[in-house]
Amino acid sequence: MLAASISPQIPVRKESAQVTLRLLRTAVQQDPVQLGALFNEVASLAPEERGTLTRLLTTTTLPGIIRAANVVVGRGNFLSGLERLIFPAGAQDSIGERDHLHPLLERELWIFGEQYHLMSSERGLTETARNHLKLMGLPSKGVEPVVRWDEKSGRIDLHLAATMVEFGISRHLLVELKAPSITVGRKELNRSRTMPT
Repeated sequence: MLAASISPQIPVRKESAQVTLRLLRTAVQQDPVQLGALFNEVASLAPEERGTLTRLLTTTTLPGIIRAANVVVGRGNFLSGLERLIFPAGAQDSIGERDHLHPLLERELWIFGEQYHLMSSERGLTETARNHLKLMGLPSKGVEPVVRWDEKSGRIDLHLAATMVEFGISRHLLVELKAPSITVGRKELNRSRTMPT
């Protein structure tokens, strides 16, 4: 009944008409209240945009496209929020590494690369070394304590790892976070170079 009542708005080309009708069916099934807004958006697409949508729907589903769009929008919102959090004048002094920046980035690991997974957070150097040995299939018992170059204990903010199955290679990323108020200089660069490998 809906298709018949909106037939003047349905595109003539078969592929575009199928897309429109599929969107209509999905809208009716999932959220009939928003049907009007959805249909207006599809009807206002330029022919090339409608063609792109049609091609996408031949390789994936509409719910898949919606999920992917939600990921993109969510990540864009996160980056905008992070920028507003870190860069406004005077805000740097109120943003802490451990209280603010670390928890945010721990939940958004994609920023370091889709392939990485969290191995540990806020762990000591010795525990990080043991985790690395376990991942490599090597014995981890009897590991001597790992200390910084100045003989003090240290910790890793984030230890991320990715295993490339086809090559049998494990890649590790050790992340050292700094509060926005800290200007990275020689001292911070030297510290990152002296972390255990």
